[in-house]
Amino acid sequence: MVRGLCIDLKSTRVMRAACVVAIGLCVAMDAAWSCQCIESDTSAEAAFEQYDAVFVGQVVELRLAKSTQPTNTDGREPVDGVEVSIKVLERWKGEMSARAVVVTNPDDGSCGYPFRVGATYLVWARRAQVGQAFTVHLCDRTKPLYTGSVESSEAEADRKVLRGLVPG
Repeated sequence: MVRGLCIDLKSTRVMRAACVVAIGLCVAMDAAWSCQCIESDTSAEAAFEQYDAVFVGQVVELRLAKSTQPTNTDGREPVDGVEVSIKVLERWKGEMSARAVVVTNPDDGSCGYPFRVGATYLVWARRAQVGQAFTVHLCDRTKPLYTGSVESSEAEADRKVLRGLVPG
């Protein structure tokens, strides 16, 4: 009986170790499949040349959309996305009317930008081809213009540079 108890305790330890390993693998796999942004020290002036649209706008609507692009701007396969309708308040670059539409992936795990209705953003967007929707990626320069009731220092610094580059 004592011997049987020792085997059960040994089995329990093995099971616990297996559970810890399984949980560790799940966490590692989630990290491997999640969005990984690389910090960039690119100036706003240099970044301005890399983007197809740069503007300040307030999000008025979010809706799910099926991607029609053959690949995302970063070369990955398209996924269903979120179509973001934005009232343009100030524009430095990009052809658009008083309302711009950008597409982003559906969540931050797939590098989608977490836009919120009513919030105002300094948007930096790309377009894979002429005639296609502008896209915004979590790792791009897009930032909320206000955090709480205070202006975002990063977005406001970029906004000042942009006003110097392209006088309104």
